[in-house]
Amino acid sequence: MTDTKASLAPENLAEFLKLLEEEGNLLTIEKPVDKDTELACIARLCADSLASRKRQAVLFKNVSGFKMPVAVGLFNYKKSYARALACKTEEIFERWSEAMKSQLPPQLLSNSTAAVYEQVWQASEIDLLKLPVPNWTPGKDPGAFFSSACVITKDLDSGVQNMGVYRIQIKGPSSLTVGFGSENQHGCIQMRKFHKSGKPCPVAIVAGSTPAVLFAAAAKTAYGIDELGVAGRLMQRPVKVATGLKVDLLIPAESEIVIEGFIDPDSYTSEGPFGEALGIMSEEGKAPLMRVESISMRKNAIMHGYIQQVPPSEGHLVWQFGVLGPLYYYLKEKAGFLMIKDMGIAPGSAGLSYLLVQISPSSQEEKQRLLSLLSKLQFGQKFVCLLDEDIDIADPLSIQFALSSRVNPEHDIKYITGTTIYQADYSVYAEKSTGAPFRSAIALIDATKKGRAPAIALPSEKYMKAVRDHWSNWALPELKDADEDRIMRFLRS
Repeated sequence: MTDTKASLAPENLAEFLKLLEEEGNLLTIEKPVDKDTELACIARLCADSLASRKRQAVLFKNVSGFKMPVAVGLFNYKKSYARALACKTEEIFERWSEAMKSQLPPQLLSNSTAAVYEQVWQASEIDLLKLPVPNWTPGKDPGAFFSSACVITKDLDSGVQNMGVYRIQIKGPSSLTVGFGSENQHGCIQMRKFHKSGKPCPVAIVAGSTPAVLFAAAAKTAYGIDELGVAGRLMQRPVKVATGLKVDLLIPAESEIVIEGFIDPDSYTSEGPFGEALGIMSEEGKAPLMRVESISMRKNAIMHGYIQQVPPSEGHLVWQFGVLGPLYYYLKEKAGFLMIKDMGIAPGSAGLSYLLVQISPSSQEEKQRLLSLLSKLQFGQKFVCLLDEDIDIADPLSIQFALSSRVNPEHDIKYITGTTIYQADYSVYAEKSTGAPFRSAIALIDATKKGRAPAIALPSEKYMKAVRDHWSNWALPELKDADEDRIMRFLRS
């Protein structure tokens, strides 16, 4: 890859928005929109209900009562995720493998040159209510939540930082809750270390991060890995950082907004409900309360948020790659499953419950060994399905064809009972579970061809290709690209 600006991953949110606009993938809304009743509804309909060729990221430039614009839907599709890393879609997992092999340490700037410190609110100036943070589930969420904010903490003993994406509810002008969701989250582990020592936990919350920083924050990595180094390797240049104004943490310097403060021991308050990525409303609970000491931002800052709620959404896609990127590296590089070609979550799946693994032809023993390992790794999966290379794992029609034609339920589906998951969904409520972890099971499905396989019932590839090549002769509507067409994929395999 040549070292030109066009081939580099965007260094901040504004750069990425400019790229999307230049490529015709940004929809700008100039008319007034209410952040609490209209914005999320418009964003959801733009993502779900427009024809696929017309779906774009959305920039709300006129949020009623605020000067700051709000950007939504930036990573709704695999292509936009790849664009944010300046790579091809088929290179995303390899980029993740590079980032897991070795991290690229951040580049420390002086605070005077950090864009995120162009404006600083402290003391009486602090007012979270002046930020256009949306209500993401109008009529059901109790207020405004940061849905894509990166929460930065550090280990009390080693000083190694952690960065994760957790839901953040605004509770007042200078307070908010940090919804870690589980005591096993690395940020929560670090907070408890401070609290056990009787100390407040320093926290920085970054809204509107560099895309690669957002992606790394969603990653499921081993404790002790600094996600800023992961982000640097993902974007193939160091993340620029500056020191916190109020907390001893390194802050991504190209961020739009950073909120600094502390979580005191035994400081908890009510939080939620919230429209979760599993497609249901979480219940009200208790969450750590953060007292805000400063709010900093760029001069022309942009608020960014994920749509979550019912899948699919950009929040789901970023979460998906944050889990599957490190998993792909582990399975291929560490466990030696070289037959893996692609991985994904079945379209429309709640959270990460339905894992799809595309493989090259393999022995039954090797396939069973892979399924067995995947049943032991715990990231919320309830279904694990192996698919052949001719099946597009992003296409529901192809997946259903494989399930209905290549699976003998008696032999090709195995159930592992007595497993646990941490995400609450409809099945958890049906079991009347009282708290995480929840009892569950995993279905392991081999949806690959076995033995003698008849030819696919389609015209030969040479005839179909010839017709595609001369498609314009018949003045018919434009076709999908050949690499996105499931018919051509069947014929190539």
